[in-house]
Amino acid sequence: MSRTEAAPLVPRRLASATLVVLCLLVLAVGTWLLGRVLMAVPSVTAALLAALLLTALSRPMTVWLSRRMPTWLAALTTLVTGVTVIVGILALVVDRALAQTEDLQRAASQALADVEQALIRSSLPVTEGQLTDLENRVREGLPSLLPGPAAAATGAVQVLGGIALALFVWFFLLRDGPRWWQWAMRWVPSRRREAVAEGGDAAWDVLTRYVRGTVVVATIDAVGVAVALLVLGVPMVTSLACLVFLGAFVPIVGSTVAGTLAVAVALVSQGPLVALLVVLAVIAVQQVEGNLLQPLVMGRALHLHPAAVVVAVALGASAAGVIGAVVAVPVVAVATRLAEQVRDQLARHRWIS
Repeated sequence: MSRTEAAPLVPRRLASATLVVLCLLVLAVGTWLLGRVLMAVPSVTAALLAALLLTALSRPMTVWLSRRMPTWLAALTTLVTGVTVIVGILALVVDRALAQTEDLQRAASQALADVEQALIRSSLPVTEGQLTDLENRVREGLPSLLPGPAAAATGAVQVLGGIALALFVWFFLLRDGPRWWQWAMRWVPSRRREAVAEGGDAAWDVLTRYVRGTVVVATIDAVGVAVALLVLGVPMVTSLACLVFLGAFVPIVGSTVAGTLAVAVALVSQGPLVALLVVLAVIAVQQVEGNLLQPLVMGRALHLHPAAVVVAVALGASAAGVIGAVVAVPVVAVATRLAEQVRDQLARHRWIS
């Protein structure tokens, strides 16, 4: 007669769920601590994130060049090419903005004067003296919003230092990135090395697809808005198109802010009718992006529900400002892929059904 095995004190599924919850809590605490450390040095964090995203974007060029020249030269060529493109775009934006700023200021002054006259002629209890006093107060308060010389100098040093660090890390990620990953894998136990390597490859694949897809979508958005602004005769087309391009890296929120600026410029320079047409053009571009470009370019592997994107951007912006808003969606996309990898690993070892 065989002895009956004693029933476990805790059901297996409850024990598994408890273990998963504990692991998630440990990961959450570790992530929170890492975020606190990173946000203690925001300029360094921004530089490292910029280098990582630029590496994900430009790595294929280095791989292609390394077949024809030494790896260090391929990485340097990629770096110089990327810096040239970025500096050229910024120089073009600043030049065109400065060339049209004076005309825009005159248009804004005239529009403000028209609004003041309309308020004075209306039935509202507003006098010309009250409007003049309000305008003077605003002008007197503007200088207090600007940083002092010491703060401006400190900020400039931090920005320049961050740029130098980003370029330095970008170069070495292009040159030595695979060797760094192999070195890190040596610290992983051999029985877990395959699973960790698969997770790392999946995370890098998601990040690469996200960055490249975002660049493609941002370019198409910028071209679409630029064409609409050119047709409607709105000034500062180049600068506004570049803002739309940059805004695409902060999903939903960034494009909305950039589109609002375009509408404001159209309202000041061309009037309400043209501004309304710009609103319709921006909405049309965003609809094409959300319903066609995002699913087509990003692919199903990176598809996130719009509600998840909005929540991620909001949480990222609340926790880490602009940096958090930019990296929120790629972090969520990478975390989702890693969760899928863990689920597949657990199912493979029959730890979950």
